[in-house]
Amino acid sequence: MGAYGGTAQASLSPAAFLKVTSPAGGDVVFQGVATTIDWSTFNVSGTVDLAVTSDGQNFTTIATGITNADHYSWTVDGNVFAAGSSYRIRVSSSADASVFGLSDQFIISAPIHAYYLNDSSTTGDQYTTAVGNDANTGLTPNDPMATLQALLAKYSLHGGDTVYVDTGTYELSTNVVFTSDDSGTSDTQRLVIQGPTAPGATASIDRTSRSSGFWGFEFNGAQYVTLQNLHITGADYGVVLDDNSNSLGIALADDTLDGNNNGIYVGAGNGGFTLASSTLAANSPGGGTGIYINQTDGQVVGSSFTNFNTGVYLNSTTSTVVRADTFTNDTAATSTNFANNILFDQLTASGGYYGISTYHTSGIIQNDRGQITIRLSRRTYSPVLRQARLPETIIVPWWGGRTLRYQYD
Repeated sequence: MGAYGGTAQASLSPAAFLKVTSPAGGDVVFQGVATTIDWSTFNVSGTVDLAVTSDGQNFTTIATGITNADHYSWTVDGNVFAAGSSYRIRVSSSADASVFGLSDQFIISAPIHAYYLNDSSTTGDQYTTAVGNDANTGLTPNDPMATLQALLAKYSLHGGDTVYVDTGTYELSTNVVFTSDDSGTSDTQRLVIQGPTAPGATASIDRTSRSSGFWGFEFNGAQYVTLQNLHITGADYGVVLDDNSNSLGIALADDTLDGNNNGIYVGAGNGGFTLASSTLAANSPGGGTGIYINQTDGQVVGSSFTNFNTGVYLNSTTSTVVRADTFTNDTAATSTNFANNILFDQLTASGGYYGISTYHTSGIIQNDRGQITIRLSRRTYSPVLRQARLPETIIVPWWGGRTLRYQYD
């Protein structure tokens, strides 16, 4: 039924039609990068043909005779399609070329690996020269976007890309979610979210609510993403890797997480997580967990944990390394449950209750620097030691005469 349906002025509805929905008007696609062409159809049978034009008259074929599946992945060949702002996609019926859809104009850009975010001020900025606005492109220092969510919605980010988050405060209304659409490809080709490095400069990512499920950053299928030099606050968890999401190689480096109920959760079904050179503090004394690694591996290196109920908790992990970390006023510096092949090395704990608490755990606790930095000041629990009926307290000569206390439940 066409316009003015049901009246004398009614026009006939088309017998068939096709509409291109992506790329949308103003979208930017990059040479050498795959982009998805989306379309919808009515009463179009058989295959379809895809072509692109920059002048509305001359078309270059992308593909012919493809299944009418409503989407197609197109890698833009920079040798064929020069950078420009007037491109349009045509999707047409292979059987009847008069049935076609034409996209709005979009932009083809040369490869870009730097993106820019800024808040509403340029005070103390390191990377940008203008305030942020999500109507901006985010592709140059003088045209930064304002929110990471908007940038992720506008672009697909890849290995070798860096998002420069400038000095300021960024309040989140939703979790910042990384999926496989925004990922690196290897440990040497990472997607990096980079905060400022200038002395005194801070990019604060504030979730604004510590209610359950309110997380700063959420990883669901993303791979090889690094969060670096960021301040993450005001969340239930600062960072979460969703269970069974195959998020691989996620890393935090030189970050600060405070003012959250908990620091980091690394869910089962992921792998290769690293926390390095970062500072984590509980929202209140004795509250929450600094990092909880659940049924996967991980590395926690050169970081500090303050005022948590548990600094590092390892549940059914395998081959997790905790090295050169400092724990201050945590009820338990580290705690393990059914963990295998762990390595605790060069740890320092003070002011808490338990130094290292283990249950059904195998691995190594050592200090390879030739000096004592691990203090098992209150409790270590092991079925093997319990069966051996060791005394509650042992003076360990090779440990500088320190006291190792076994406290059995």
